[in-house]
Amino acid sequence: MRLILWMLALLAWQSPALASAVPTLATDEAARINAEMVAYGQWLVRIGEIEAPVQREMASLSQNWDAAMSGPGDTNARLARFLSTVERAYQVLDAAEAQLTALELPEFPLLDLSEDVRPSTILGQTRRLNREVRSLMGSFVSLVSAAGANDLAGVLVAGRQMRQGLRLLLESQALMIRASLATVSQEESTWEIISVQLLYFQISQRVLEALPDLSRPNFDAQLPRDLEDFAVALERAAEAGTTKLDREVAEYEADLIDAERRGDRSAASILRRTIALMAVVRQVFPLALDLATLVRAEAGNQGRMTPEGFSQFFLQLHPLRARLEAIITEENAAMASAN
Repeated sequence: MRLILWMLALLAWQSPALASAVPTLATDEAARINAEMVAYGQWLVRIGEIEAPVQREMASLSQNWDAAMSGPGDTNARLARFLSTVERAYQVLDAAEAQLTALELPEFPLLDLSEDVRPSTILGQTRRLNREVRSLMGSFVSLVSAAGANDLAGVLVAGRQMRQGLRLLLESQALMIRASLATVSQEESTWEIISVQLLYFQISQRVLEALPDLSRPNFDAQLPRDLEDFAVALERAAEAGTTKLDREVAEYEADLIDAERRGDRSAASILRRTIALMAVVRQVFPLALDLATLVRAEAGNQGRMTPEGFSQFFLQLHPLRARLEAIITEENAAMASAN
């Protein structure tokens, strides 16, 4: 049970691809582009505000489980307390769905947004992920009910359903990020920024795949090699992405000097915001190196994956997930700023 809770907490994060909405400047439309960029950032912030309660519920499930299990009463009383947590999660999901349904879908034609980061796509993806979380929470209800009835077979079935639900949730998030990657040139730093996000979910998928169950031994001979490959990919993305980003920032800074010299305040405002966004997303690359260190340490376990080791690995991922979520929030706020 604890394993599933850790995974849900780690999945309490979703966003459009970082840094993928920087427009191509057109001097005669600079003021309108600037206004659209602010409005788009504000719309993303609103999506984040709606989803924040859902994320908090998912992230607190493990803590709530501990509280329910350590409280007074017999096993049934403890399970009932946790079931109330699940019911509250349903209520939070209902409230989020109502707000998402009522959310306006503005168009931002001047930003030339790719399909994967348009408001309609982001909204659809958010609602679909929430539905998958709801389905996953349903398996919690099945598990709690089976445990309360001392139905071991039912507990095992519900556990498998939960694991399958987590696998599908990971796959869907990886798929969305992969779609974003397909729209970006490999010459841009955004390629590496999105690649780091994709690697995060691919690593989670691979470690979940290695989690032992009753039908196989606690050993995955291929796991160390796969994790080492992930670590190398993260390090390469950090190095290449930093180099590209430095070059791009230098080009935008030169453009900013020119815009200020010409007195083009709208173009200068866009360029300042773009440079500020790049400073925010640059934080992804140190995070990638820290993730590589964690992954390489797990590779040193030579393919031995116990339930306890699984929990410990994902517990160490928590701070990295929190950092990534903070970068996303900071990026949206920077884009929403009118300065």
